[in-house]
Amino acid sequence: MRLDASGVGRFLRLLDLPPEVQDWVDWGRGDFVGFSSASELVRLRDHEEQRLVADAILSDRLTSKEVRQVVQLRDRSGRAVPDCIREVVGMRPVVERRFVFMGAIADEDMVAALGNLAQSERDKILAGGIDAVGLRGASGRLGTRIFTLVGGEDFGESMAHVGRGTIEGLVRDHLQESIESGSSAG
Repeated sequence: MRLDASGVGRFLRLLDLPPEVQDWVDWGRGDFVGFSSASELVRLRDHEEQRLVADAILSDRLTSKEVRQVVQLRDRSGRAVPDCIREVVGMRPVVERRFVFMGAIADEDMVAALGNLAQSERDKILAGGIDAVGLRGASGRLGTRIFTLVGGEDFGESMAHVGRGTIEGLVRDHLQESIESGSSAG
């Protein structure tokens, strides 16, 4: 491995970190402080602030870019490091988990009956089925041969409670009853 003067300087600056933080530095493994993050930590002069950010690297899985943002925010605003960490972590995109369920309609008489309905009428019947089955937080579309249900965490919990294997049959039963009664209200 060849190092130029700036690389050697970056390594030597790591000696400005508290000893326990130095022990956490490794080459980019997720459960340690990566070298790039550690070299950003050195820009904080206070050892306690370095420890706080190092803890956040491990507990919040801060990237080296996020560590740089924390350090810059601290330098430019003068705010406390925990506030800077919260702000940077708060800028992360929020991942919303969605659940999808697709069911088939194989009965040709039902397929034909659904084909005679407008999309809005089919969706109204499906909405009634969603309510009848007790699936919270779901919405869906009813085609002539398939139906699709989509929702967030509430829907995922409802599916687990009702049982994925049971949902398709219950929804199909509701569709059949709605079609036979001639009602799109469910």
